[in-house]
Amino acid sequence: MNNYMLAVLISCCFISGLSTAKTANLVPDSSVSSISQKPWLRKNLPDNALLYARIPSIWNILSYKEDSFKYALGNQRFTQSIEKLQHSSGSLIASADKKMQPWLHLLIAQINGPIELALLPSAALPELLVTASIHLASQSELQQLLEKLKKQRIISGEAAPLQEGAGLLKANIGNVPYRWDKTNNRLHLLVRLGGSTVADLDSKLAQLSPNQKSPMLANEQQMDSSQQGLYLWLNNTLAYPWYQSMLRSQNHAALQMLSLEEIKSVAISAGVRDQKGRLKLQIEAPTTGVIRSIIPTNANTLDIATAGEPNLSVLLALPSKAQFAVLENAVQQNSRNTAEYTAFKAKFMQNVGFNIEDIFAAIGPEFVALADDAGEYGLLKIRDLQQFNVILAALKKQPGVTFKSQQVSGIEINHLKFPGLTSLITPAKGDQQQSIDSLFSHSKSHLYWQREGDFMVLASLPQILIDRALNSEKVNLAQWYKETQRQDVSGSAIAISGSIAQAPRRIYYSYLEALQILADLMQVEIDPFSLPSAKQLSLAQKGALGLQLDSTQEVISLEISFESTPADVLLAAPVMGTFTTVGVLGAIAIPAYQDYLFKAELASVHSKIQVLKDNIAVSYQQSGQFPDQARRDEMLAMIAPAAQYRLDVVVNTGAIITTFKNKRGKFIKWMPVVNKQQIDWQCSTNLPSALIPAQCR
Repeated sequence: MNNYMLAVLISCCFISGLSTAKTANLVPDSSVSSISQKPWLRKNLPDNALLYARIPSIWNILSYKEDSFKYALGNQRFTQSIEKLQHSSGSLIASADKKMQPWLHLLIAQINGPIELALLPSAALPELLVTASIHLASQSELQQLLEKLKKQRIISGEAAPLQEGAGLLKANIGNVPYRWDKTNNRLHLLVRLGGSTVADLDSKLAQLSPNQKSPMLANEQQMDSSQQGLYLWLNNTLAYPWYQSMLRSQNHAALQMLSLEEIKSVAISAGVRDQKGRLKLQIEAPTTGVIRSIIPTNANTLDIATAGEPNLSVLLALPSKAQFAVLENAVQQNSRNTAEYTAFKAKFMQNVGFNIEDIFAAIGPEFVALADDAGEYGLLKIRDLQQFNVILAALKKQPGVTFKSQQVSGIEINHLKFPGLTSLITPAKGDQQQSIDSLFSHSKSHLYWQREGDFMVLASLPQILIDRALNSEKVNLAQWYKETQRQDVSGSAIAISGSIAQAPRRIYYSYLEALQILADLMQVEIDPFSLPSAKQLSLAQKGALGLQLDSTQEVISLEISFESTPADVLLAAPVMGTFTTVGVLGAIAIPAYQDYLFKAELASVHSKIQVLKDNIAVSYQQSGQFPDQARRDEMLAMIAPAAQYRLDVVVNTGAIITTFKNKRGKFIKWMPVVNKQQIDWQCSTNLPSALIPAQCR
């Protein structure tokens, strides 16, 4: 097996291990256990830490977490199966490149918990503390690991030998001390520019103590409450003075312009929170900075019912009148079309009788596009009813606009009809254009809506509103976001949420298939019958996918939520399986087709090269010399130019060189060799072997 296959298999474990599908009615007395150690440094992080990072191990990802797959990942039979794979990973490691084997052995067979890093302040520059749970039976086993790493030149050597669980490694930045804690089976390292000592490492470890008030812990709860996923947290309040001092003075103005000094923290995670897998970027910053001031803050309330459970929902938070003014001012300051925009606004006011900003005073902030059992429709919050009625009255006065209300199935439906395509067609001369104008002169746009609380329910047809009213399975939209989709959209500027039928089941079974593949490759027998089925786990019938951009008074964040992995849309949806297959076939077929076209070009090139060879041979027989500049230009003028390749003849040597537009840097070179009274040709090329023409082999 090559290294690429090894990487793919490890990636499959990683992707499949994040599963967090929603479940219900699981066996209450089931016991669960973990095969991976929990992180240690996170709970001992000092208040002055500049940065904390956590990299999950392979087995940490596959281990039990407090999610909906915990009875699958944590039951005794599963744990035993994974332990078998872990102990038998040597055969998989042995198939890898020798230089990679020590690293893979360390990561797969010995490290059984997340790798944690903390950047801590010191007298000079910050220093990096690295720690990980490691499976070692004795100090001699650690020494063997060091010898393997030295043999493969992964580490340059030892500045001080291993004694009593500690030693010094050589590095370009200075000596790196390490200590193996035999009692807790944990390895610690301290990296400092200029080097440090074992005493420095021991002193740093002695200063650590449980700290439940660390600001990192509060942030982690918002990002990855499983405490086991990939996580990076920067305490910008403390780190800013450090990296500002390292930058040149001319860069300080850029930092101030971006208001980086006002950012409290930045965090990135790929983990689990509230029973869903999540990728998240979060910036904690006040709304007074330059960046935050142009992004409106939101406080959405979606207390309205849908017709059954939505299949798709798109939320857009519209700015208020004041927020629109801030955005408008920011755009105008950075635009060259201010005069045109001002003229447009004036004309808009003149034509319709109200300003653009009056619209945002009347409606918003919540606008939701929905697809549910009634169809596709929109929900729009009325912010100011009086202002809304003013705008509606102005619209009714417009030429060609009609408005009426009608009681249907116990609800009042409003109908606004206004000019459609004719308003978009520019008048032009000619009978044909006048005929088109006449054809579309009766076309109208239709908008239907009903009032429901503070919301307008908008649709393109009245039947959608009627079906919605007749539907008896009402679902509160805010509750659906929170309890089914596990998305808090109260602060969202944009939020997209949908579901895929049978996603949890397909993902879970894909996960079990990956385990079988690993077991076969490692030649380990596992018992698939001992693992629970999707029905026994009571996996949900639908899986959730979501994306949201949040902006609140405290933070701005971008988050993708999914049932188990970012690949849910490929693993879970049957139709996407077809797209995936097409993608794989395309990845094979397109390069093959491109190679076919290139070979066709080579056939054309060969015929022209043969003409040049004949002319060069004749020239040499006549003069005893290869073409000079004038003769070379004359020969090339006889050859029709081509768009995909270029032919050239080297003056005084007669060498013919072909270069290709679509194969940058690739060439074919024919060099003439005088052999008594005739000329032979030697070919050289840097084309891939599959593309080298037969004449050049």
